[in-house]
Parts: sequence; C-alpha cells; structure tokens
Amino acid sequence: MTSALTNQCLTAEQLVAPSPLPANEFAQLAALRPAASREAELSEPIPPSERIDPRWVYRSATIAAISFLMLHIGEMNFCDPDMWHEMSLFRQALLEGQIPTEDRFAYTPTVSPSIHHEWGAGAIFYAVAMTWGACGIMVFKYALVLGTVAACYQCARFRGAGAAVFLTVAPAMALFSSYGFTTIRAQVFTLALLAIMLCFLEIDQRRQRWWIAIWLPLHVVWLNVHAGFVVGSGLMALHACEQIIRRRPFWHFVPIGMALAGLIFVNPYGVQYLPYLMHGLTMARPLIIEWNPLWQHDTRVFALYLLSLLPIGYAAHQLGLRRLSGILVLAATAYAAARHTRHLSLYCVVWTCYVPAYLQQTNAGALIDQIFRRYGRLVTQVCVAVTLFCLCRVIPGAPWQLLIPATNAATEAGLVCYPVGAVQYLDEAQFHGNLMLPFEVGGYAMWKLHPQAKVSIDGRYEVAYEPGVLEEHLKLYGAKRGWRDVLTEYPTDAVLVPCVSRLSAAMPTMIGWNRTYCDGVYEVYTRPGFSLPSREINAAEIRASMP
Repeated sequence: MTSALTNQCLTAEQLVAPSPLPANEFAQLAALRPAASREAELSEPIPPSERIDPRWVYRSATIAAISFLMLHIGEMNFCDPDMWHEMSLFRQALLEGQIPTEDRFAYTPTVSPSIHHEWGAGAIFYAVAMTWGACGIMVFKYALVLGTVAACYQCARFRGAGAAVFLTVAPAMALFSSYGFTTIRAQVFTLALLAIMLCFLEIDQRRQRWWIAIWLPLHVVWLNVHAGFVVGSGLMALHACEQIIRRRPFWHFVPIGMALAGLIFVNPYGVQYLPYLMHGLTMARPLIIEWNPLWQHDTRVFALYLLSLLPIGYAAHQLGLRRLSGILVLAATAYAAARHTRHLSLYCVVWTCYVPAYLQQTNAGALIDQIFRRYGRLVTQVCVAVTLFCLCRVIPGAPWQLLIPATNAATEAGLVCYPVGAVQYLDEAQFHGNLMLPFEVGGYAMWKLHPQAKVSIDGRYEVAYEPGVLEEHLKLYGAKRGWRDVLTEYPTDAVLVPCVSRLSAAMPTMIGWNRTYCDGVYEVYTRPGFSLPSREINAAEIRASMP
C-alpha cells in the first residue's frame, strides 16, 4: 500500500486538485466506474432463481448490519465509571444552584478551580437516570448509537456511496465499537455530533449554507458535554484547508471559525474554561491505558486497524489520491487513532462516512452492486443467516439490561468490578469520614455515599486532582515500596480493598487497622480508633441498583 501511495509522486495541489465530474451523483459514479464493469452489470441477465424484490435484499442487509453492530456493542451494557462522577457533579450543582468550581467530593489534594468539561453530559445522564432509571439509560445509549450510525450513512450517501456498498463495508467498523459505545460516557456525544458535522460539510459542498445556523448552537451543546468539540473544530479547519487547495469556496469558514472560537466561552465556567482546556489538551496521561498508543494497548486491535487502511490504499491506487475527497480529515483521525487508543472511535466515524464512497468508485464497488443486483436471493439468505447468528450470540447476554458488575468474574473479564456490597455496608453503618479507594470505583462511591463520605480519588483525574495523587494510589494498591506512607499521608478513616489486589495480602500487616467487612470481592479496613460494625457476607447476596 505504501509503494502504491508513494508512486503517485503528486504535489500538494495535485493531491486534491478538482476533477471535472458530472453534477448528478449517479452520473458521477457511472463515469468513474470502469466501462467493462458497467456494461457487464447492465447486460448480464438476472438468473430466475435469484429474482427477488430488491427492497427485501436491502432490508435484510440492513437488519444484518444492525445485528452485527449489536453483537459488538451488546456486551458493553455495563456502567461506565465516568457516568457516576458526572451525575454526582450535577446533583451537587442542583443543591448549590450553580456548577461548583471547587471540589466537593475528595479529601486528597485537588486543583482550583475544578473545571469539569463533561458537566452537561452529567446533567443529561442524571435527568435520564432519575426519570427512567436503568431502562432509560439503555434506551438513551442505543438511541445515540443508532443516531450516529444513521448520520454516518447519510454522510456516505451524500458523498455518493450506494446502499449496497455501505451495508457491505461499513459494518467492519463495529469491530472497534467497544472503544466508543460504552454505557455510557460523554464521548458518545462527540461521535454523534462529529457524524452530524461531516454531513453538514457535505451539504456545504453543494453551496448550501443553512446548516451554519443549526451548527452554531450544536457547537455550544458539544462544548458543554465533552471536550471532543476541539477535534470537531480541528477537522473542520482541515476541511477548509482542503477546500483552499481544491480551489473551492472557503472564505465562509473564516467567520464560522471565529464564531466557534467565541462560543467557547458560553459555558458555566466562563473564561476559566480556556486555561483548563489548554492544560487538558497538552498534558500527558501515561497511566491512563486508553491514552496509550494503539500498538501498545492491544496488538489484535492494532492489526485490525492496519487492515482498515487497506481499502483506503486500494481506492488511492485505483482512483488516485486527488479523487479521495476528505483524505486530509481521514488521515488526521487515522493518525490520532494510532497515537491514542481513545481516538480510535473518531477514526471509525470518519472511515464509515468516507471510505464507502471511495470504494463506490472502484471495481470493488461495481462488483458489490452487481452482486446485490444479480444475486439478491443469495444475499438475502446470507443476511438472514448472519442475523440469526448474531441474535443467538447477543440475546443470552441481555443487552437491554444495565449491568453493574460486582463479582470477581468482572475483574477476570477486564471490567470494572464495583464495590456494591461494601458501599451498601458503609451506607447502612452510617459511615462518615474519608474513604481510600481504587481509581476506577471512586465515582460509584461518590454517587452512593456523598455527602457523608469523601473519596480519595475518582475518574475525574486532571479535572479535580493534583499531579501525583493517582501515582500514590497505584503504589498503595500494588503494595509497592512505601505503600504504608500513603495511608498515613492523608487523613484516611477507611480503606476499600479489592480482594484480588496485592494490598489485600499486605493490609493485615498494618498494626491497628481492622478489617470490618468482607464479601470475597472487597474488604473494608478502618484506622485505629475508628469503629464500624463487623460484617462478612457472601458476594452472591449482593444486589446492585440504578440510580
């Protein structure tokens, strides 16, 4: 693929130079397809055994594609740790009548001001959870997913992709869906709004500007639910650069960019938001796994990512890079995905919007169209088989139920294991004090125990905590050298200890600290002089609830 790209030997202007194409979308595709393929598609008769209403072919393919997506996101029906601290913040804001800029939840060193860029997401999650409970959270999550997919499909269609090609190649991106469609994190809003923005940019290509009046308020929503709006604005700027090189209208993006920059200050924090944003965008996060390079995070996923680049290389070889409209945006997100695993979902959205249209213009696109036209019955049968297979795998996992994992099996599966029983015990024991706990579950304890208890850390990371706090927690729970000093450094009243951690074996050596609770999943130790009733239960008795 690399040699095919480098052999093009194009200048920057040639790379995205405009090419004279017919105005009509279908005429464009016909003009770009090889003549032999078009003639073969039109001239070859449909075998009688394959004749079927085309609507059933596309319906079955659509259902199969959705089933394949559900196969991969259905197992992501467990609570995302970020949702708890986001809802906690908004609940506190309701009590105070404003979004607080000072931390209210931790007893370890925190930053000031504390700017939470996902406060709007927490407001939405809080409203849904408190109104419709766990069922509402699941319905809302799937609505966002389907909305994102629908926007990607519409964008691909705007760009000239046929339904057959889209339904054939786009489902491949479902393999990466677990990196963006958890239940539920603020990043899902970024994925949906990014897909909508790409649709609007295609409308702009037709010299229709009405979308600007819709996008500006959507931009305000985006910047208040997730800092991913910066990525959207950056990709819009790249699109404008491509318009310049292609010698297409671009001047209207100048006032748009100025308006988007000015609207950043439409948030509860005002001008304080900008310094935090600059800090958050530039800081390193080596201890947060999803911010590591993709090749370090998961070699299997990285191999699939490399395979996703092959259709792009194939289209470039067949058509030339100059015909790949939007290649700058796609290349930027591809690089971001390789650099940080967290950005893989952004690449998936752009890939789904752009690559089907690339392939539509190639021999592969002509072949897919021909297969759908000539072998409709066979395509339908294959789609039905795929649907049945996916449903048989999905339904036993009850993807409509919101899970709060609370057993060691969750830890073995790589999921966050919530201290449901331990938190219930502390609540019933009327615990008032400072609770040391692992990074991943701080938000859950915050949601369930605030204001009577304060936590040592939670998923807010740079939003709330000073540098070094996370490192100290990793030292403590890994029982590394100096771990005892972490307990004495802060005014800790109780320690929440996962039974599978090294700290569980080390804590009995702490003189004066007493184990007051154990359920086989988590233990609770209290400091000398701090009294709580003793309790031991079976983890099977634990029942989680939402909210």
